[in-house]
Amino acid sequence: MAQLNPERPTMTPEFHTATYDDLKPVLDILTTLPDPMPMTDFHWVIERLGWTPQAPRFGHTNLPVNKTLYMAAETSVNERHPSFSSISFRVSDSYTEGDSDKNLAMVRVAFPSVVDTVIACLQSPSTRERPWGDPGLTWDLPQGGQVDLVMNDYSIWLHVKSDRLHRTELTQIKYGFGEEDMP
Repeated sequence: MAQLNPERPTMTPEFHTATYDDLKPVLDILTTLPDPMPMTDFHWVIERLGWTPQAPRFGHTNLPVNKTLYMAAETSVNERHPSFSSISFRVSDSYTEGDSDKNLAMVRVAFPSVVDTVIACLQSPSTRERPWGDPGLTWDLPQGGQVDLVMNDYSIWLHVKSDRLHRTELTQIKYGFGEEDMP
């Protein structure tokens, strides 16, 4: 199993990130979801995670960060039977007010530590850098699907995607389409 770099703190006094112990059980569940999985079954995923739903596709995680909202998305090949396509949630504190340069600096300092944590959880190095949008890394999962670790100016996010969404993104990369080019 990959070892965390002990020289990189997982938390700073000003900017907290999820640890291996926080993320491992979450990723173990989210990376082994059946595909396709009906959105009507998504409630059991949230129950297993111990998270608090607020509506069918969003709620709050129990991760030790200051903003805990999760958001799930669906794909509707058949409108009567939408399937789970992705879930996104913060794995770091989020600061949207104050000195934006200081906020970005905290995100950049914390990002390598969170990368180490995700590597340890998935027991694999990342597959590639994110090809568009906010910078980050992608792990293509051997069983299908993908995990994206993305940083923006105020926090670090984790996106877990279904195999269908993963295959769509690989096609976009292959043909040179970015997110903004797709219908």
